[in-house]
Amino acid sequence: LFYAFFRIGSIIFGGGQVMLPMLLNDIVYARWVIKDQIFIGFALIQSLPGPLFNMSTYLGAVALGVPGALLAALVSLGLK
Repeated sequence: LFYAFFRIGSIIFGGGQVMLPMLLNDIVYARWVIKDQIFIGFALIQSLPGPLFNMSTYLGAVALGVPGALLAALVSLGLK
């Protein structure tokens, strides 16, 4: 999950719409989450600033619960 967001975050330009196909390839096909969870999360986070940060936190929560959300948020901010 970390590698997928690291790769997507290093090459994304243009906002959250650009990351959707990449998320489908990296995360759904790896069976971390199902496609419906990606689409629901994507719809929710588009109303907030920072789509990659919000999506990583959401998917961390879906895949690993509250610890996953906290870890994803910290990693997205670059905190160790």
